[in-house]
Amino acid sequence: MRNRWIAAAVAGCALLAFSQPASRKIDYPVAPIPFGNVQITDTFWTPRLENNRTVSIPGLLDRFDRMGRNPDLRLIEAACYSLAQHPDPALRARIDGKLDAIIQRIRTQKHVWSTNGDGSTLNAGNFLETSVAYFEATGSRKLLDVAIEIADDLDAVFGPDKRHDISNHEGLKLGLVRLYRATGNAKYLKLAKFFLDSRGNSAGRTRLYGAYAQDAEPVKQQARAIGHAVRATYLYAPLTDIAALTNDSDYIKATQRIWEDAVSKRTYLTGGVGTYRHEENYGDDYDLPNLTCWNEICAAYGNILWNHRLFLLTEDSRYADMMERTLYNGFLAGVSLAGDKYLYQAPLMAYGNFTRQAAFGPDCCPPNVARLLPQLGSLIYAQGDPGLYVNLFVASKAQTKIRNVKVDLAQETDYPWNGAVKLTVSPQYSWRFPLFIRIPGWVRSQPMPLLLYKYLAPPQPPVAITINGRPVTYSTDRGYARIEREWNTGDVVEFNLPMEIEQVVARDEVADDRGLVAFERGPLVYCVERADNPAGIFNLVA
Repeated sequence: MRNRWIAAAVAGCALLAFSQPASRKIDYPVAPIPFGNVQITDTFWTPRLENNRTVSIPGLLDRFDRMGRNPDLRLIEAACYSLAQHPDPALRARIDGKLDAIIQRIRTQKHVWSTNGDGSTLNAGNFLETSVAYFEATGSRKLLDVAIEIADDLDAVFGPDKRHDISNHEGLKLGLVRLYRATGNAKYLKLAKFFLDSRGNSAGRTRLYGAYAQDAEPVKQQARAIGHAVRATYLYAPLTDIAALTNDSDYIKATQRIWEDAVSKRTYLTGGVGTYRHEENYGDDYDLPNLTCWNEICAAYGNILWNHRLFLLTEDSRYADMMERTLYNGFLAGVSLAGDKYLYQAPLMAYGNFTRQAAFGPDCCPPNVARLLPQLGSLIYAQGDPGLYVNLFVASKAQTKIRNVKVDLAQETDYPWNGAVKLTVSPQYSWRFPLFIRIPGWVRSQPMPLLLYKYLAPPQPPVAITINGRPVTYSTDRGYARIEREWNTGDVVEFNLPMEIEQVVARDEVADDRGLVAFERGPLVYCVERADNPAGIFNLVA
């Protein structure tokens, strides 16, 4: 078969932790272990995280200085996550020097709140997220108090008996939910829900933005992943938040229904989304062109947020599988190993003049890369009541509590280069709880859920797991190996995920992939490049 299917360069990435006021009872059944409680010691990830801290963040700040502009709020947020893990007086002083101008600018929007284009409400959403990150990193309320002021003004302007018009970009809801989590003030969640319910609802609206902005029908009725892919994922992530925080079954059904539509018909093998360049949008069913696709890095960022939230909502590994796939492939392709060059879009086929750039417009993707990478730890582990989940295989140490008993977890691995994993479980004292270890879909002969793609080789045998050197029998629960026992300090869990080179084909309905094959090993989709094939790559036969 001719192999013209050129996957985006191998990649990786991370997600948002959240605080949870103890008084709230309705929420996700599973919570991520925050990145502040996870120390990453991984040979694959540590250099990338360090380059993000020492090259990407300061380099992007330099770029905004050269343009004579205030930094993108998402870049300030990235700096906050960096400061939370690596205190840096110079970086702190640098972002503090920008705050007064940023505050002045956001305050000019009060009472006005233009909803033309992306609208100032998108900027407000970024400000709310950044304000919470700044407070959590520094302890200073300088931005948080202004965020509360801004959110209170939005609440005074918009609502059932007030303005109903909304921005065509959905980023505000992410910020409102984040502020609700930080303050426990339910009116911010209520306002986020109002904006969610206003989308696709003509009541009180002078215009709808249509399918491009997921604004053609009410969200609870939507069944297709549709429209601009970044806007879409920025809608589906807070939709999932609000589903969890309200326990509304219609929201829960909507986010799962839309996800199933996207993954079964309109998602690339790399986890990228966005079929057409013209509107950077989800395409028609099975229309996944490799050369002319968009696959914006911001959409990969949003896809990771959405899939992580769906895992927290359902405790189902298929969402963690998609999170990992997008993380290692569709997202990390967006930044060079050195941390100084970026992609805006990530096609699966490209010619020699396509390359990462130090700068391009718009400026959205590099700050999204910069703010997600420092939060990688929040994607690795999670805990329910009372189980402990291992979702990503990253050498690290984590500290948490299970029903008020301290538990330390240490992970040793050379993943993604090989599948050997060693977990050392150390509760404060002997303690019984279930440990859930994700058995990746690619081990279970499923490159992606819902059969849009498949492997040509037969399935791998079940993964063998040992505890303290002895084989253990485990049950399988929603794609996780479930091991419930009384754990003792220093218990060692070991397993090896088989990493065979797999040939992948798409469903025959995907016209652009007929007769083509892609190659995977472990979580990585490999890219065939001219640098390794001087005679050319478009005439290769597998």
